[in-house]
Amino acid sequence: TWVMFVNWVQLREDEAQERRLLHSELTGIVHQLWPDAEVRLFGSFACGLSLPSSDVDFVVLNAPHPPLQLLDELRERLSSESMHVHAIPAAKVPVIKFQTTRSPLMGDVCFEVSSATRSVELVREYLRQYPLARMLILIVKTLVRQGRMHNAHDGGLSSYAITLLVVSFLRMKERGPGAPSDPHTAGMLLVQFLWFFATNDLTQAFTPSGPRPVADKPQGTNPFGPPRLEVRDPLDASNDVTRGCSRFPFVKDLFLQSLKSLFLYKNNMSHYPSLMSAFINPHDPAFMLRMNRTPPLRPAAPPAHDGMMDKSQLPSGTEGGDATCTNQLVQLGGAKSGALPLNGHREAPPPPPQYPLSPSAWPALGAAAEPIRRRGQSTTQC
Repeated sequence: TWVMFVNWVQLREDEAQERRLLHSELTGIVHQLWPDAEVRLFGSFACGLSLPSSDVDFVVLNAPHPPLQLLDELRERLSSESMHVHAIPAAKVPVIKFQTTRSPLMGDVCFEVSSATRSVELVREYLRQYPLARMLILIVKTLVRQGRMHNAHDGGLSSYAITLLVVSFLRMKERGPGAPSDPHTAGMLLVQFLWFFATNDLTQAFTPSGPRPVADKPQGTNPFGPPRLEVRDPLDASNDVTRGCSRFPFVKDLFLQSLKSLFLYKNNMSHYPSLMSAFINPHDPAFMLRMNRTPPLRPAAPPAHDGMMDKSQLPSGTEGGDATCTNQLVQLGGAKSGALPLNGHREAPPPPPQYPLSPSAWPALGAAAEPIRRRGQSTTQC
């Protein structure tokens, strides 16, 4: 189920082509304003980690003015092209969000952020080192997006932060008996990841680079408030990429509720025809819109730098192929059993009964995650 979902949720060729067209369109507009400027892709699409509902991230480099002036000039120009434009000049990194009238696809533009393109190479290297990272990242990103906690500008958990958390977790796991690489272990790794961060006391900082994936925070960090998530950017150790993630307590609740649904799945199989649909909502409007567009079968993936997942980068046994993808969300939502009609009009299955959230209620889960917790907390021994 995990492998089928990842094969389905990655971008199809028509979706990748739509993003490349948006890149070309924006590049043409930017060159009309500043002929020597460059428009480069970064973020999820450039790394091959984009969801069908993900925005496309662009960075404008070598433009002749300060970022705020560039933002004002580009905002006016995009508005004159009848695009929907929203500028956020007060953000830590000023950004323009825009949408064309021909497509629901959204784009984000920032200016003169040289680390943006370096982060793409970094993430690609992580994906080469940890074959299961892509699978975990795509599932966690879907879960966080469905919980509406994915927008960093609103205090949510960004895609880059999720990537760094997953790689940090896999590094901790790697310190045990062998690095995780078997795709059949992805389900247990996901459960352990959700448990580790749902129950973490946040007294440590996470980073996938350096000698240790976790480190004790300096004394006096946030002395007047509760502990908060800290994820250090491998490209700049002074940059906490989750500094503005004020909603992480809600993300922890989301992880805990997802675990509860997974471990109560046996008691609710009549409501959830597949294990995946116990915590990933198959009636997601983004899923239904994508299914109703009735695209052609997935062709071979283009090179990874185009933003599509290179199937050669998947773990052995996870390629799936066209036959897997033609069923779309059958395994996710149980369409063959009638739980997920393609028109999306049938009422969603009722939620499972509420049970206590005490970790003691799930001894098997706690036993599975405890070795990783010990490795994460014993930073002096890592």
